[in-house]
Amino acid sequence: MARMVTWARVAALGLVFAAGWGGAMLVPQRPARADTRVEPPEPAAPPAAMACTDPSAMEANANLVTQVHDYKARLALAESRRDEAEGKVGQLAAAAQLRHVASIDEWARMSREGTLRLKMPCSSWDGIGNFSTRRAKRGTMSRSGGNRRFERAQRAEMAGLSSEERDALPDVYRRAHARTWAAMRSVCEANADFRKAMTEVEEPTDESRVETCRNQLLDVHEATARTAMARVTELRAARGTVDRATSDVKRVTFALTDAPHTLDEEMVRALGREKATRAADNGVICFDETIYQVRAPDADG
Repeated sequence: MARMVTWARVAALGLVFAAGWGGAMLVPQRPARADTRVEPPEPAAPPAAMACTDPSAMEANANLVTQVHDYKARLALAESRRDEAEGKVGQLAAAAQLRHVASIDEWARMSREGTLRLKMPCSSWDGIGNFSTRRAKRGTMSRSGGNRRFERAQRAEMAGLSSEERDALPDVYRRAHARTWAAMRSVCEANADFRKAMTEVEEPTDESRVETCRNQLLDVHEATARTAMARVTELRAARGTVDRATSDVKRVTFALTDAPHTLDEEMVRALGREKATRAADNGVICFDETIYQVRAPDADG
């Protein structure tokens, strides 16, 4: 009996093994699994690279480059103008060191004292300079001064001017008178008194035209003329220019007070700065000098 039970167990185990092996054979084999790994994405392009392909960014860059070039051009122009202005300031400073060109301090003194000291180039470089004072209600006091012709020629030689340079001086004075006349011509020719006075001049020159206009417009006997001339001294002391002039008398006064500097420029043009300064220091330059009393006269004057 026990032997039969043992054989029954062995048979059962055999059936279980057979069933398991058969099931394994019946289950279909799965194919090999494909590789499904995903490659990592390409790194994003840097902003600079994107800007190279972005039309709006490219246009913005182009505009920026244009603006930079424009700023550089403006800076170069500003520097050029600055250098030019500094050069002119240097020339004016050099001219202001000459005795015949009034300085800012001298203009301020004239404004305080109520005077206008006017220096006009003589008709010729070797002429005799005149000095006069003009006062309202007191007439005109005048006297002659300066050096004689041969003495000024000697001074020119002592200043180191060659004979050719001395021969060029008459043209220097003619050019200076022409420039002064050009600066005041429109005002003078519009004045009836000037036109009438010029009819009595037999052989008019630029120097005679300047002198005639000066005598007609700068009349210290007229209060309005005195006030205008006094205002010019104030403007000169404040570095004002003819642009600030608001009347014919002021415009003419500005032109006349520029005459010494105009002559200096023509001297430099003909001789160079060094010799022009030397000539001025040695008294080679000739001026007619007039002092106008532009302050209102006393009641008993």
